[in-house]
Amino acid sequence: MANVINLTLPIAPDMPVGQTWAHDVPFQMEPIRTYAAGGAQLEYYQFHTDTGTRLVTCARHDAGARGIGGIDFAALVDVRTAVIDIAVGARGLISSAQVDAAVARHGAFAGGEALLVRTGWGSVRRCRQMGEAFVLESPRLTPEAAQRLASLLRERASPLFAIDAPCLVDNGSLHAQREWTVLLPWQRPPWPSDIARAYLRHYTPSKQRADWAGDQVVLETCPVLLALGDTSGLRGRHVRLTALPFFAEEAPAAPATVIAKEA
Repeated sequence: MANVINLTLPIAPDMPVGQTWAHDVPFQMEPIRTYAAGGAQLEYYQFHTDTGTRLVTCARHDAGARGIGGIDFAALVDVRTAVIDIAVGARGLISSAQVDAAVARHGAFAGGEALLVRTGWGSVRRCRQMGEAFVLESPRLTPEAAQRLASLLRERASPLFAIDAPCLVDNGSLHAQREWTVLLPWQRPPWPSDIARAYLRHYTPSKQRADWAGDQVVLETCPVLLALGDTSGLRGRHVRLTALPFFAEEAPAAPATVIAKEA
C-alpha cells in the first residue's frame, strides 16, 4: 500500500506563516450563518497569498510574468520528485557546497524531476510552538546557493522546487525585521490597519528588493513551494508529489495543498 503523507501546514489563526510581516493578512474565519440561527454553516474567510504552505511564481517580482493562472497544473500532479537532505537549524544558511554535496549523496536527481529540500525545519508542532520565530529564524539559502540551485533546476528542466522552510533566500533581515517585527505586537497591527498601511508607504521598492529579491533567481526557473509541513515521514529518495494551489488566477502566489506518495 502506498505511503501517503500530507505535507501541508494547516491554515489556522495560531499559525504564524502569513501573519508576521506588515503586508501579511492574518487568517480569520467568521460565521456568516450558523446551524442554530440559519440552519446551515457558512463562513467568511480572510487570508492572503502567503498564508501557510504556498506556491510562489516568478510573478512575485516580475510584473510581466503570469502568476497562478499561467501554471500548467498537469505539471504539479503526481510529479516524480527527488528528496535531498540538508539539515540546518535556526537561522541556518545553506551554502552552495551543501547543495552540491546533498545532490551528490542522492545520486539520482534526474532530468524532468522536481526537487524537494528537507532541512528538518518544517513541522506543524514547531510552527505552533515558536510562533513568529518559526518564520524569523527560518533556515534559508545563501545567494550563492540559490544561484547553484537554479542552475541545477535549469539543467534538469525541473517543473517544481519545494522546501520545508517558510523562507527561501531572503527573510526581510535588512529592513522589515529591523523596522517592523522588532516592535511589540500591539504596536504593529497587521494589514489592513492604518499603521501597517503607513509603514508600507515608507517601505520603498528599494527596501522591498533588498529584503526579498534574492528569491527571484530560483523563481525564474520554476514555481516554488515554501513552508512544507512535516516531511519526517518521507522514507525514500523519491516521492510522487502533488501540489494544488488555491486557483486565484491573477495572483503571484497562493496557499497550496501538498501531498506526497511513496510506493
